Amino acid sequence: MLPKTELYFNGLVWLSALLFASYHVYEAGKYFEFSDYAEDFEDGWLWNLKKDCADYEWQMWLNLLKSIYPWFFVHLIASEITRWMFLEAVPICYFVTTILVVLNAFGPEICLIFISQVCLYYLALQTRSTIVVWILSVLLLYAIYGFRYGLSYLLVSIGLTDHTLYLNTAVVSAWILLKCISFCLDHINGKARIEKNFDVFISLLGYTFYLPLFFLGPFMMYEDYENGVSRRFKIWNRERLASLTFNVLRYTFWMLVLDVFLHFFYIHAFEYKLDQLKEMGAWYLNGVVYYLALFFYIKYLAIYGLTGTLARAENYDAPPPPACVCYMYCDSQLWRSFDIGFYSFMKRYIYDPVLGENKTFWRRLVASGVTFCYVFLWHGFSENIFLWSLLNFIELSLESIMRYISKTHMFQVWVNNTFSNNNQKRLLALCFAPFSIFGIHFNAYMYCPGEGGGVINSQFLEGNWLFNFIFIILAYNFCITAMEISRWKQRKHLITTKYQ
Repeated sequence: MLPKTELYFNGLVWLSALLFASYHVYEAGKYFEFSDYAEDFEDGWLWNLKKDCADYEWQMWLNLLKSIYPWFFVHLIASEITRWMFLEAVPICYFVTTILVVLNAFGPEICLIFISQVCLYYLALQTRSTIVVWILSVLLLYAIYGFRYGLSYLLVSIGLTDHTLYLNTAVVSAWILLKCISFCLDHINGKARIEKNFDVFISLLGYTFYLPLFFLGPFMMYEDYENGVSRRFKIWNRERLASLTFNVLRYTFWMLVLDVFLHFFYIHAFEYKLDQLKEMGAWYLNGVVYYLALFFYIKYLAIYGLTGTLARAENYDAPPPPACVCYMYCDSQLWRSFDIGFYSFMKRYIYDPVLGENKTFWRRLVASGVTFCYVFLWHGFSENIFLWSLLNFIELSLESIMRYISKTHMFQVWVNNTFSNNNQKRLLALCFAPFSIFGIHFNAYMYCPGEGGGVINSQFLEGNWLFNFIFIILAYNFCITAMEISRWKQRKHLITTKYQ
């Protein structure tokens, strides 16, 4: 382990830089004190401050949660009673409850779209062909995100012009698609129980329409659902009820933290003010990228934590919420531990089949490339998503090349003969410093749905090279601190390895 004095120094330098950047982000928010951007703000509840409401995705999720959250407890009570009295009817209970919620929140037309999607996959399953399942998946993704004759065109043609309704429908359709693929491929590959045709269809409906994970995720593998749905009823004791209550309050608290955060840091309001964004200094731009990542993390921590808590209350092994991004120093670490359910899907159904038994370095790059093609398709056919997927693929490929070189016999002999153990850690942190910078900046294309990500990255790449050099030094301080935190958490067995 590195000397504690060195670790404290590196951590202090990084924290000081972060606080200085935070000050610049906070000060930049004063631009809106004398500006009228009603669409980006609402009246806050804290000290008469304005609250940034420009993140349409978060606002959409909150409004959706308000309308469906009481139904979660209806679902929990109904499913537990059904599990106690007639275990085989649990999937039917899931389907009926969720259909009632969809009818209430979205209407019969959207309900029909969701059911039709599941029926198409059931028909594809009858062919017992993996290729047919994947072709259907690509076609449905185009139907969801296609700009001219896709889902938006269909909704407008039947008189449903609300853009928020389209976004909610697209998100739920994308989640249904993942679950249908998992169900079909597990049955085709013999990894699921053999059932009669009608039972298979009922199982598919129960899995895809499982309410806690239906609207907002996270994705749970069919294997984990199958293990949970077949479990016998267990009496609710004080410990189980206390765990549910504590975790609901815990993730509700993080939603409150996020709400407070939006009263002080107006990071999303600047996304669409490109002229002002271009005038901001380097400290602001790097600070806002960091806070965009932090906001993104807390947002998914709250949502995935809340929905996953309800699934775990029913004894399902739902994926855990994202690990904290504050100590993730490389892109591969972020992908493995952020959206763990989606990562598991990609690894089992795309990466591993493409990789096959021939696990050479070049075959791994091909498998990674195919996986990121699907990442692009599933997240939507936009320029931002394309750039985000491409740049992440390039960065992960460079990481793989670096790891491949580091494992060669010649390199290991040179390193072991030249550097002590602690100096090897310092060398590794120095190598990962550029990756940590590029990773957080490239992900701005995901955090900023408009042109903000491009502006931020152009300002960074075309900016003051002296500052960028200083920022690499700060990134080294961050990496070496984050690496020690990761090692400490591994030693304490706090990081789950089931999905890795």
